[in-house]
Amino acid sequence: MLEITPSPLVVIGPSGAGKSTLVLGLAGRRADIQFVPTWTTRPRRDGESDGHVFVDEQTFDTGTFLGTVEVFGARYGLPEFTPQARPLLLLRVFVLNMAFQVFPNARVIQVEAPIDVLSQRLRQRGSVERIDGQALSAEIEAGRRVAHAVVVSDGALDETMRRFEQAVNSVT
Repeated sequence: MLEITPSPLVVIGPSGAGKSTLVLGLAGRRADIQFVPTWTTRPRRDGESDGHVFVDEQTFDTGTFLGTVEVFGARYGLPEFTPQARPLLLLRVFVLNMAFQVFPNARVIQVEAPIDVLSQRLRQRGSVERIDGQALSAEIEAGRRVAHAVVVSDGALDETMRRFEQAVNSVT
């Protein structure tokens, strides 16, 4: 268990909500935020940003992690790290219990969008297999139950980024 002050920020939300875009945009502008990318064995999508460290299975097996999970046919791991600033983690709601075991004082921000917006974004990035309205709705509802703040990502990026930064500033 790591007691980090200020408390780590954990950003959750369904596929296509815009989590990576917002997290990487904010972390690139603020020295008080340290983005901690998870390692994954899944392939990088075309045009995907650096929200993860993409590795093969053999390399993943050599990693030292605070926790790992297998989901969507790939492995993900949160690497051990030394905080230089407030940690910002990008996770999914179904691994929050593991995150809270490591960071009991973590603060959670959910990024979400309407199902039709999520479906359109998933189609555009070629993740049609993840378009399941019931599953996306269930993940949104589960996230709302644990989130300290919710940001809706359904409009202009600059406005969504402003709301995201407000949420980050409000969850101390």
